[in-house]
Amino acid sequence: MFVERSPSSPIKPDSRSGASSTLEAGQPASERMDDRGEHTEADHFNHRALSLTAALALLLGVAVLAMRWRLPLLGMHSFRQTQTAITSYWLMRGSPWLAYETPVLGAPWSTPYEFPFYQLLVAGLTSLTGLPLDSIGRLVSYLFLVLTIIPIRMLSRAWQLDISYVPILAIVLLVSPIYLFWGTAFLIETFVVFFCFWFLAEVELTTKSSRAALALSIVCGTVASLGKITTFVPVACLAGLILLDDFFKRLSRRESLLRPLFNGGAIMAIPLIAFEIWDRFADAQKLKNPIAAYMASSSPVVHRWIFGTWVQLFSARMLLTLLRAISDALGVLAIPLAVGSAALVIYYRIIDRRTWGLIAGSLGAFLLPFVLFTNVHIVHNYYDAANAIFLICAFAMLVSRLFSTGHRRAGWNLLALTVVSQLLWFPVFFLRDIRHPFDRPLLQIAQAINTNTDPDSVVVIYGQNWSPVIPYYAQRRALMEPDFVRPGETLARARRMLSPQGGHPVEAIVRCKSAMDRVPEFDRIFADLDRHVAKHQIAGCDVYFVRHAAAAH
Repeated sequence: MFVERSPSSPIKPDSRSGASSTLEAGQPASERMDDRGEHTEADHFNHRALSLTAALALLLGVAVLAMRWRLPLLGMHSFRQTQTAITSYWLMRGSPWLAYETPVLGAPWSTPYEFPFYQLLVAGLTSLTGLPLDSIGRLVSYLFLVLTIIPIRMLSRAWQLDISYVPILAIVLLVSPIYLFWGTAFLIETFVVFFCFWFLAEVELTTKSSRAALALSIVCGTVASLGKITTFVPVACLAGLILLDDFFKRLSRRESLLRPLFNGGAIMAIPLIAFEIWDRFADAQKLKNPIAAYMASSSPVVHRWIFGTWVQLFSARMLLTLLRAISDALGVLAIPLAVGSAALVIYYRIIDRRTWGLIAGSLGAFLLPFVLFTNVHIVHNYYDAANAIFLICAFAMLVSRLFSTGHRRAGWNLLALTVVSQLLWFPVFFLRDIRHPFDRPLLQIAQAINTNTDPDSVVVIYGQNWSPVIPYYAQRRALMEPDFVRPGETLARARRMLSPQGGHPVEAIVRCKSAMDRVPEFDRIFADLDRHVAKHQIAGCDVYFVRHAAAAH
């Protein structure tokens, strides 16, 4: 069982671990004092060494953040980063806070998804500091990743984990490839993860009859659920287990159950009710826009996109997705590390029943999102940033247990091998994307649009799905035609593509390769446009500047 120790307390190996006890029977008192002193000094040394290593891991993350500070939001899943960023951009320019604008699907411009806590924070800090929006978005993301260690420490203290646990977790978390990359991206994930762990910490404290913790747990849970419900759901399940455990303990002690029932109901219900209210409001805004209506939560398109199918869940792609997620968290040697860790557990017998429960809960929270939200995890690896931290939590418990039971050399070896594994994987998979993003040429199109159109104008874009890279860096509103829209609807809008959008004139059209190229009438529409407007070839796309043609139309 883990015991909370101060740095000055001696190591007390678990009697079931196979390690020798600190004091041998019949040992002279002077020898016992010497032995006790040696263990105390070793404890001090290891704690300081782990803390120093965690500080170095933090510096590594800061270095990656500095490397990406001035880089545009391009490369892997740039659509999601620029979707978040373009919301912040227009919030800075007067967009409503609730019915906020993500102006890429034509008018009306409001197509809200998550509640814009992160976007508002980034917009506010950008306005306050005058620093680039992209840079502030990355900075806020990384700050919340680092701050997540605070509620994890709160949980560690509440569960009386060994003092080595927090620095070990910090090392593995901050060197983890998935968090070096997505933790320095313009995404909401780490913001929501922070509030999820703070929620868990306050739920645990609520079971100790803390009224302040009850209020904070409700607030944090509400922020997390509104911030991103797919991240919050597995955490809510863990919170439910904490509350159930407290309930049955009180029941066995014949204590009053009225307060825990009230507290538990409030903690679990209020965040979900808040999300339901927000979701209905967001859907009402989307239904005003013929393209955004496809993305309402009740839409079959959204249902299939988020949840996927049973076939996907039990497919080879899901197995590869799990391997990818584990490797992104623990590095190229993730599978050998898992096998080696299991061997150490069996050999040293270091895991007691309580620790098994904590590890099982962490692994469950890691795996559950793949079951619930199958398709998005298969398609988008940034979704794994919401739950990979639970795998790291479980792994850190095992390594910490090696330290707390006196097997420090094995603990250091396993930790060092993990860090090496992570450092090998980051440049192979993530650093290459940072240096050579596949969509860099799109910046040429954005720059041309920014130069040749008015700031109040609209650009119509085909062949980019609904990725906001071009409109975000052009700083223009857009009408984009996603791949999932029926061709007939896209064609109908193409016939009147020069018509103003929400009172704003269309001054540029971008045509990249798309499925619509196979539709003859679509080709005829652009053939007619070619006779009236000069066509520019930029980054493999046809770009038209149609200011005068739109005015004539």
